[in-house]
Amino acid sequence: MKKLIFYTLLGFIFFVYSPLIFADSTKAKGFTVSPPFQEVVIDKDQTKASFFVEITNNSLLSQTLSLSVIDFGTMDESGGVAFLGTKPNNWQKKYGLASWISLEKDIVTIAAKSAEKINVTIDNKESLSPGGHYAGLMGTLINDAQSGKNTVGINQVFASLIFAKKIGGEKYDLLLNRADLNNFYTLKIPDEIKLRFQNSGNVHVVPRGIITLTDPFGRTVASGVINPDSSIIIPESFRTYPVAIRAVSPAFVPGRYFMTVQYRYDGKDGFSKVQYPLYFFGLFSIISALFIILTILFLIKKRHDFKRSKDKS
Repeated sequence: MKKLIFYTLLGFIFFVYSPLIFADSTKAKGFTVSPPFQEVVIDKDQTKASFFVEITNNSLLSQTLSLSVIDFGTMDESGGVAFLGTKPNNWQKKYGLASWISLEKDIVTIAAKSAEKINVTIDNKESLSPGGHYAGLMGTLINDAQSGKNTVGINQVFASLIFAKKIGGEKYDLLLNRADLNNFYTLKIPDEIKLRFQNSGNVHVVPRGIITLTDPFGRTVASGVINPDSSIIIPESFRTYPVAIRAVSPAFVPGRYFMTVQYRYDGKDGFSKVQYPLYFFGLFSIISALFIILTILFLIKKRHDFKRSKDKS
């Protein structure tokens, strides 16, 4: 009877936990790429630039990957990346990088819980123009080690982004195109302000700067830091940066406030400055104004009542 209870309990444990055990052992995903993005500076007299990308297989099975290089551009103004096709458009012809990249190997097998370093080389040919160039090293799983079937998993793709800059004719530019506020007439200081920047240069830049909000007396009531994550804008594109605004001192004076944006890109010494008016009518201000108006009306009425009672007497 004891043995029956024991084996029944053992079978129950196996039944409950075996799906988790086998699910983990057959996991085909789980790759880590380091670095996730790589910045490379190429001198005009340099013949080539080389670096390593390390791929780690975090699964419990040996995996084989196909490696390739694809140009990428911007997908939208939020900073999303779009990998471009094999038929280059005008932007891709100017800023693509894949045609100048060679890989040490294009097929790699990585043992379970192991890592492999891939040597990547950029050939600095005359056809590679000065300025920024962009590509992604793509890794695609091409085998399932457990089943033995060769498959291409569409969802099992990862990339390491390469931002290259060739010296000797690069053009830097950054312009604040617009500041988006929910309303320029507001009852509260905004928690977030979106800034739309334009990069019309030929190389990627990193915006920096601060936003300050000042009241009619020139007091700073709120501020925010632009791009604390050091996100990049690639050439000939727009990008919108949300800036978190934090209160510095109480805002209670109604009237015209100023939002001052001071910005630059990494490597530039001076700041550009843009101001926007913001008309603030805070709740405290409205309540205070109503209180004052009601008080004045009350005093007028009292004075009027006092005068009427005096005339009657």
